[in-house]
Amino acid sequence: MRVILDNNVWSYVGIEGTKAGLESLAQGRRLSIRTPPATLLEALRTKDAEKRDRIIDAMTSRHWVRLRTEVDVECQEFVAEARRTRPQWVRQLSRPGRPATLREFWTRGIWREAARDSAPLAARQPRVMDADEARVFDVLKSNSLSMRNSDWNAGDLAKVTYLATEEASDSYLAGWQRGTHAAGWRVEGRDVFRHALDQHDLKTWSGHDTTYGDWVEPYLYLDRVLRDPEDFTRFWLTDVDEARMPRNWLR
Repeated sequence: MRVILDNNVWSYVGIEGTKAGLESLAQGRRLSIRTPPATLLEALRTKDAEKRDRIIDAMTSRHWVRLRTEVDVECQEFVAEARRTRPQWVRQLSRPGRPATLREFWTRGIWREAARDSAPLAARQPRVMDADEARVFDVLKSNSLSMRNSDWNAGDLAKVTYLATEEASDSYLAGWQRGTHAAGWRVEGRDVFRHALDQHDLKTWSGHDTTYGDWVEPYLYLDRVLRDPEDFTRFWLTDVDEARMPRNWLR
C-alpha cells in the first residue's frame, strides 16, 4: 500500500524520535511511504530550528520514496494530451534537459540540502503574513458555513459541473457556450494552465511565477498553445481524456 503522511504526523515522528519505529512498521506492513516535496517545503517553514531538523530527519529515511512535484506530473499529462490531440503545438525537437534538471533537484537535490543544513533553505521560504493567514482562515470558515446552511453535499465529485452564465465575459468563456455545463476539473484545468502559461512570457518581471511554463515550454510552443483561446477551451472542455489526466482531475 502506498501512503502519504500528513505533516502533523511527520512532526510527531520527528519530535518524538520515533523514526525507527515508523520504518519498522512500514516494512512489517509492506507500506510504501511516499514523500512529496510539498511536505518538505511545509516542514522548512518551522521556525524552531531544532524541531525543524528533527522533522526533516524523519522525512529523509532511505526507506521512503521521494515523489516528483505536483506540477511536474500535471504538466507531463498536459504535454501528453497535447501530443495526442494538438500536434501543431508540439516542438519537432524537444528540449528535455531543463525538466530533467528540475526533476533531479526536486527528487534528490533539495532533500540532500535539507538533510545537510536546513537553515539556508528555511530562510528562502516565503513567509505568510498574519493578516494573509487570517483572511484565508476567514474564507474557509465562510465557505464551510455556507455549505452547512445550504445542506450542500458533493456526493460523486465526478458529477460536479460549472455553468457558463450569461454574465460571464466573452474573454473568459472563450468559446464555452453560455448556458452549458462543463466538468469542474476541466474548467479549473483550463483556467490554471491559461493563466500560468501566459505568465511565462513575463519571466523577466519580478514576482511572476513561471513554474508551469518551465515544465511545458521545452516540449510545446507556448505561443501556439495560447494563440487561439477558443481552441484552448475546446482542448480542455471536450478533447482531453479524463482517464489520461488523473493528477489534473485531482487538482
